[in-house]
Amino acid sequence: MPATGANVSGRIVDVTVVAISDGSVAMTFVDVTDERGAEARFKELAARDHLTGLWNRNRFRAELSANIASGMPLVVALLDLDDFKLINDTMGHSTGDLLLQVLGDRLTSNLPSHWTMARLGGDEFAIAAPAMSDEAEAIATRISEALTLPLELEGIRITPEISIGLASHPLDGRDETTMLRMAEAALQSAKDSGDRFRTCTERDRVDAARRDRLSRSLAAGLDEEQFMLYAQPFVDLSTYQIVGAEGLARWVLPGTGVLTPNLFLDLLGMSGNLTNLTDHMIAHAAALTEGGRIMSINLSPADLHRTDLVDLVSQTVNARTNPDAGRLWLEILESRVFAAGHDMIDDLIASGVDVAIDDFGAAFSSLTRLADHEIAVLKLDRALLQSLGSNHRARRLIRSVVDASHDLGAVVVAEGVETMEACSVVEDLGCDLVQGYLLGRPAPEPLVADLLTREGGLTPDEWPDHEAIQAWEVEAVGPVSAI
Repeated sequence: MPATGANVSGRIVDVTVVAISDGSVAMTFVDVTDERGAEARFKELAARDHLTGLWNRNRFRAELSANIASGMPLVVALLDLDDFKLINDTMGHSTGDLLLQVLGDRLTSNLPSHWTMARLGGDEFAIAAPAMSDEAEAIATRISEALTLPLELEGIRITPEISIGLASHPLDGRDETTMLRMAEAALQSAKDSGDRFRTCTERDRVDAARRDRLSRSLAAGLDEEQFMLYAQPFVDLSTYQIVGAEGLARWVLPGTGVLTPNLFLDLLGMSGNLTNLTDHMIAHAAALTEGGRIMSINLSPADLHRTDLVDLVSQTVNARTNPDAGRLWLEILESRVFAAGHDMIDDLIASGVDVAIDDFGAAFSSLTRLADHEIAVLKLDRALLQSLGSNHRARRLIRSVVDASHDLGAVVVAEGVETMEACSVVEDLGCDLVQGYLLGRPAPEPLVADLLTREGGLTPDEWPDHEAIQAWEVEAVGPVSAI
């Protein structure tokens, strides 16, 4: 049997003892000092961030878990650089890397050595300090003072700006996953508010508990097809007929309610199921075009990097049985349109669908896409339209965009039209279709499938009203408990 790790004169020796049939024993001694030293050094390097020399994400979580298990009070701080992408874009990634190295050096040089410090990735750092919750703000101040002193990189003077989110053990969590999630929520609050730092709040803790419950319900929701297409109609301004609808994802969760994407998209993304939802939505939307009307589906950022999307879309479109089926639109946010490569856009169009630029006017980055590709649809951002008011210069600008779109063969859709006055404005601007609660609320597929697939005209008056939608949801969800 081996007796590993015996220490002889400062050397590490593996000793193996083997029994022989005559009752004697044979022993072997192997000096493994150098080998064990190399293993230790390799493990040390594997646990370090290669750029800053701080612990990496996995080692930080392990250290945090061990500290929590010991029962000691802790403050966890998550921090990232404000506008780090701008530094990379304007000064180059090598300068960005150099800045991260400087910040890593400042952490190790200016903060107590018994604090656990790590670079989690990108410009995100994490620190765990043994301290009570009422010391959190003092810790944030100390971190900020250490990192935000001016410095010179590549001959350019930079003053780093950071945002910090703070969570405390045991107040905000009793395991490393919860603690990091609480600190992340506080960090987001700091960034949203423009504050240098934020501590975890009761609202953050309630939101995290809700997310945990939703996360546990996710698998059943997918298996039981609780994720459903809701349709919001497109109305033709020239005829006031419903010519199609946008398919919107909703989670109809029994006992909880009808959840909108802001409550579940990131959970689906983390679980790797976001693209499965897209596939589900495309299949249902394509079926609703069989009656000759338009259906539109939003693509997520993850979809823009898929290698199987074009084949899936092509197969789905070609599987329809009605030769006069309507068009399927795939919407890409204007802010994401350049993430969809030229080939992706052209291949989607060639597969038999129309590509729509969604929230146009939110970023003003995609006019070149109208010229480069056969973009079929432009959906004007609702905030852009709502800000027009009596601004005649802005109206002339939008009218010129509408005219240019028409010259290129694109349909223009006005989103978020909620009043007759707004409807008149977008009609004067030359928009083709409108969408908004004024002309039809998002309604569940079971209520509108027959309407969208039937032949003949369809008016907004025939669309389910708010009371009908609510009645269906009450029956589908059943008794509701808090989430």
